[in-house]
Amino acid sequence: MASNILTSEQLKQNKEEARKSEMRQNVKSHCTKIRDGIRKNGTTSAHRAIWELFQNAGDLADRAEIKMTLSDETFVFAHKGKPFTYDSLCSLVKQVSSEEKEGYDTVGQYGTGFLTTHIFGLEIVLNGSMCISNDPFVYVDVNNFVIDRKNFDNIPAFIEDMIAQIDGVTKLMDEAQHPAPREWTELSYGLNEDRLSKVQTAIDESIKLMPYVLTFNDNIGSCIIEDKTRDLTIAFSKEVRSTSINDLHLTRVWIDKNGVNRTAFDCYYLQLHGGESRIILPLGTETTVRAIKDIPHLFVHFPLIGPEYFNVNFVFHSHRFTPEESRDNIIVPKNNDAVKGIAEQNIRVLQEMTQHLWQFLEIHVATWTGTIEMAALPIKDSGYTESETEEFYKTIKQQWVGEFVKLKLIEIEGVRYAMDEEHHPLVLESSLTDFLSEEENKKYISTLYPYAKGVALIPCESELLIWSKIIEEWNYQQDSYRLPLESIVEYVSMNKGESLHNILEMLVKTNHQEFFDQYALLPNRENVLKKRGELRDANSITEDLYGLVVKLDHEICDKFVNTAFKDIVELSPYTRADLRSELNSSVDNEKSNVQWNEGNVLSKEYERNLIELCSAFVTQNGESRRNRLMPVICALEGVEYCEKYIPAWPDDEKTLDIYRQIFIALVENQMRKIQNKATEWVKANLTLLRSFVDFARGDDFKNFCTQYAIYPDMNYKLHVPHELKRDMNVHEKLFDFYNRVFEEKLEDKCVHSVFADYYDSFAKEEYQYTPQSVAKEIQNKLSNENYNNVIVLDIIELTEKEDSGKEEWRLWFNDIYKQRESIRYNLGTPMERAAINRMMKRKNPRLLEKMAEVSERTDADDIVTQLQEIIKDGEDKAYNKMLGDFVEKHIQQYLKETLFDIGVSVINEQGGQDLILSKEGYDDYFIEIKSRWVDKQSVTMTEAQFQKAVKNPGRYTLISAQMWTFERRRAETNERIELAEFEPRIKACNHIGTLEKDLFERVTKAFEYEDSEICAVGNYEIRVPQKVFSLSFTDLINELKAYFEPHL
Repeated sequence: MASNILTSEQLKQNKEEARKSEMRQNVKSHCTKIRDGIRKNGTTSAHRAIWELFQNAGDLADRAEIKMTLSDETFVFAHKGKPFTYDSLCSLVKQVSSEEKEGYDTVGQYGTGFLTTHIFGLEIVLNGSMCISNDPFVYVDVNNFVIDRKNFDNIPAFIEDMIAQIDGVTKLMDEAQHPAPREWTELSYGLNEDRLSKVQTAIDESIKLMPYVLTFNDNIGSCIIEDKTRDLTIAFSKEVRSTSINDLHLTRVWIDKNGVNRTAFDCYYLQLHGGESRIILPLGTETTVRAIKDIPHLFVHFPLIGPEYFNVNFVFHSHRFTPEESRDNIIVPKNNDAVKGIAEQNIRVLQEMTQHLWQFLEIHVATWTGTIEMAALPIKDSGYTESETEEFYKTIKQQWVGEFVKLKLIEIEGVRYAMDEEHHPLVLESSLTDFLSEEENKKYISTLYPYAKGVALIPCESELLIWSKIIEEWNYQQDSYRLPLESIVEYVSMNKGESLHNILEMLVKTNHQEFFDQYALLPNRENVLKKRGELRDANSITEDLYGLVVKLDHEICDKFVNTAFKDIVELSPYTRADLRSELNSSVDNEKSNVQWNEGNVLSKEYERNLIELCSAFVTQNGESRRNRLMPVICALEGVEYCEKYIPAWPDDEKTLDIYRQIFIALVENQMRKIQNKATEWVKANLTLLRSFVDFARGDDFKNFCTQYAIYPDMNYKLHVPHELKRDMNVHEKLFDFYNRVFEEKLEDKCVHSVFADYYDSFAKEEYQYTPQSVAKEIQNKLSNENYNNVIVLDIIELTEKEDSGKEEWRLWFNDIYKQRESIRYNLGTPMERAAINRMMKRKNPRLLEKMAEVSERTDADDIVTQLQEIIKDGEDKAYNKMLGDFVEKHIQQYLKETLFDIGVSVINEQGGQDLILSKEGYDDYFIEIKSRWVDKQSVTMTEAQFQKAVKNPGRYTLISAQMWTFERRRAETNERIELAEFEPRIKACNHIGTLEKDLFERVTKAFEYEDSEICAVGNYEIRVPQKVFSLSFTDLINELKAYFEPHL
């Protein structure tokens, strides 16, 4: 029995082996867990790894300072947190939570999270301190302590490595002791090219997320990133600032880049649960929205990096959230009872945070600008493998959308709108939104916008597509929020707008060609909108041809699609053959409108437009009848001829002539107008008329060219050609005899010579006038009147003349010539024969010949009357002069007798006066005498008398002899009248020159002129009223004596 009892040494050995076995077994579980963790590292591990390092640093400090240093070979993560303890360092080796991490305030609940850092390397070199005593505090240095997990896939080797590392931790207890720890704790990873790239990516991601991490983690104070591989040093620090809005908090994160570029990143947030839960708002300022892009929307102190299911423009963090072990999401409902309670707790926390946020937004969001940046809600609400999860997200989205439709998120021209308001904005249909979202179609947004705005209240142009996507994404009461495309189309049809081509092009590209049949959308060439069925593709009707046709008949062109829009939809073609048919119909309609069959002509405007159209030719410098006629027609109408070259359309038949029938109508219309022209017009336009008649006969015009009075006679009166005959050298005297005998002009019956070749019948004898035929008509007419017409004397005279022409006249008027004596005798009346006898008695052949010449004149009676008036006028002037001389002679004698004793002579000398009174030593005195035998009112002075009076105002007297009651017989017998009887009739004005001075100046000025001025010319007279004659003859004598003898 004694041999079965172990010695103390054996027992000790067995205990040691059991301890080692237990230890190996324990280490094995850790190794297996580490292996499995490392194997799970995926593409997001590098991003997560950085935050695992942050988490561990934060767990070990009240306000950690962190520094990351990257070189090509090494990545060093350092912090100023608490130093290692034996337990924490062993926990790190074994990858289990330390006591520090098990407290309520710690973040990391899973030690395995640290395994993600192995994406940077499987070997970690530690430097820092380890606390070996808390009372008193004693520390040892940790120098280049290596945690080596390169053998993670070889469990036996990995176990040995871990045991050795645990032993290494134990051996640190024997190191030199220190009263204080080192300032920094460092974790260093050796890098290769692949791991370097992963670290760089992780650092870039950390730079982007750092402001959010610092905002959510009060126990992390700052972070410095020194990236030597890219010469970049960035320092992050933070400060808490106040805001002007209740419940709104602000953490300002300062970002210093390379020590020279310092910027601030403000994180505005709400908080609840005593600060354990925070919501970062998408704000750049207190009222300016800043989009949160590419940022995880769920944090548990650090970002939960994974698929974004809860995709809102806010960042939620709560210490109360329980994340998935993979830290890619919080635990949400799923088909797993084990996590049901945790999921429900997470939901409660999220709901409390959400309600808190919504209450804040309802109060403040209306004051925010740029709210479109926060309005998207791309929460994934379908496609989940578990119905519980899908229902959760579906409910979440419905709740958020239900809240957002109540918020005044949309600003339009300074007014804010919520989508659940009665008067809310509309957005685009989903199909249109999808279309415009494609890069090549975004150009149509600016096209669509003014049309959509004309229909309904819509977001501004720059936001329209974005809001359409957002509302589409909300999936909330779709129909009431959508602006139907058809409504826009209807608006286009009524307003056209400036971007019509683009909007129609967009309709085609969106496969909505049906609208072209339902609405007038396509413009014709006059930009009037039409339905597709109302338009044709008139490609062959070129713009120059169109310009002519539309003037003539716009209804023809009404169906021509605008050439700029022919590419929109396919239309049936319209050819020039179609145009020819419609032009012919247009002319027929015009004829009907003006009642052509009643002899009327085309309207003036229609004719002018027809002229322009018929001036177009398919060849240049042509010689067709139309080429020759159109310049003539234009000249006749007084319009400038402008020949236009419009080439034939390549697809047309060579024989196609669109102008033929309308040109015939134009020519006939011109004939109708010409036939009503007066002779003066014909005279003025004879050359043009000749060209017109010449070119417009025969061919297409033969059916009507002889029906119109367009042929002038010799007096320029117009006739239809069969009313006229051709003059075959009829003697001019025959024309005169014919006109006098028949009292109608033969010229009116003869076609004008220049038109004689333009009517074939003029070559026939019955359409000709010869000397013989005309003479015969005259002779027959005179004979029928018994030769009572004196014209027969002119004919007899021509037959009796001694010249070479008498034989023709005798031949033409043979009957008259034979009977000339009896005809001549029977023509005169007894009175006529007596008058001729009286003249012949004078025996003055020359006078008789002159009297005959006068009698032959058509104005002979007027000449005789004028001669009789001249004789009478001469007799009247002689009589009046006799009366004036009678008065002048008596007054001259009276003056001589009364002034003789003072030595004054009185002579009669004309020259602005009648009498000049002279005395030696004195200036002459002038007297003008006016005797009035009829007019009692005034006398007139000649220009010379007027000027003489004004130049000699003190030496000029005007006498008025009032003779209208004097018996003329006494003057005719030159009776001597005594002064006593004559004196009462004499009145004088001795200051007429003074009275007329002002008038003289005005008259003189009126006759002064420059070549370019209006002025008076010629001779004039001055009227002097009777009232200025205030002196009696006795008073005049006294005035004259006072002038010539002033001392008396």
